[in-house]
Amino acid sequence: MLSLLPARHRVVAPLLLAACLQPALWATADDLKTAAAHGLSLSAGRTLCETSQLRVQAWHDDVHLVVQAVAWQDGDDGLGETVDGRKIGDRGTLVLDVDGDRKRTPRVDRSYTLNPWPTIPGLRYTIPYERNASSHIKGDSTGRGCIRLQKSGTATVRVDTYVIPLEEIGATIGQTVRLAVLVSSTVPEFVANSVGYKSPRPVYYARSLPYDLFHEYSLTASEAKLDVAAIPAGREDRPAVQRGTPEPMPAVGSVPPELLAASWINADTPPTLASLKGRVVLLDFWATWCGPCVAGIPHLNQLQKKYGDQGLTIVSFTDQSRHGIENFLKRQPMDYVVGTGSQLSLKYGVVGLPHVFLVGRDGRLLWHAVPEQAELDKRIEAVLK
Repeated sequence: MLSLLPARHRVVAPLLLAACLQPALWATADDLKTAAAHGLSLSAGRTLCETSQLRVQAWHDDVHLVVQAVAWQDGDDGLGETVDGRKIGDRGTLVLDVDGDRKRTPRVDRSYTLNPWPTIPGLRYTIPYERNASSHIKGDSTGRGCIRLQKSGTATVRVDTYVIPLEEIGATIGQTVRLAVLVSSTVPEFVANSVGYKSPRPVYYARSLPYDLFHEYSLTASEAKLDVAAIPAGREDRPAVQRGTPEPMPAVGSVPPELLAASWINADTPPTLASLKGRVVLLDFWATWCGPCVAGIPHLNQLQKKYGDQGLTIVSFTDQSRHGIENFLKRQPMDYVVGTGSQLSLKYGVVGLPHVFLVGRDGRLLWHAVPEQAELDKRIEAVLK
């Protein structure tokens, strides 16, 4: 990977009026070597980074901060897979050191992300908390932004654009903020950042970027106005991966939907509720990214070992791929059946993880809940007796 040189000068170029509106998906476009996308003026922007991999520029008026990154090597919006088997596509992150103090300030700084997951397109953000924790991904920003592929001369390149309302981040004219940009792609596979950070790992995330390297950007007074309406609202894009609509949860006393998965781990033959009739079956819906799910795995291992001979069978389901789950199992064994690549959670009406369903020996649903260890143990013991 080529090194990226940080640009930390404090000179801010004057802003010009934005040009006319362009379509969200360009049929024709300017050569981005000599122009910016979405009607922004290349000469009016402040260039923060210019390398063979990445160009990052910033503009502002008295209402918005606009940051645009051009990834010269990425001309494909194909999806890849995380190491734990989740679909992932192109995404970008703008990290803002809002108070400019060269460190992560809880509840003040922000990280804005474009297309954090294929199911949630457009501009999202997180707020840092204490102890290096962060909020969940929030979608209520009044800003806008998108990732687009654009023809530039004979090439197709990727353009990430962020529109951040100054009021939303608590910034005012006259203030200096600090920022860094990271772009990642799965097809082709690469990660690049605007501040020259060199990671020891081929895959890394924006949280790894040192605050000391961030670009300084002064919000100087200007009478110019940016035409941010020319920048597409990516939240209106069709998700690259669409999750179906959950059906109503099966009622207690009913025969629940049959077991389905693309692949099975720890099973010689695919299990079915019919083949498991006469046993007590605990169905566990989980994911590797779900902290409580992972924390509960050792206890489920204990339950399967303790009650397996008495008639308990635990079957778990995730929509992640078999390859990804096999990678996970190298770190955390699961001593019960695991169904991978499964969409069964939709049939069971699951909208949050973890969630368990307890099926009796007659094949009918007895109970379901977000699992709490003491209650789960009590329910299983009572049914087995």
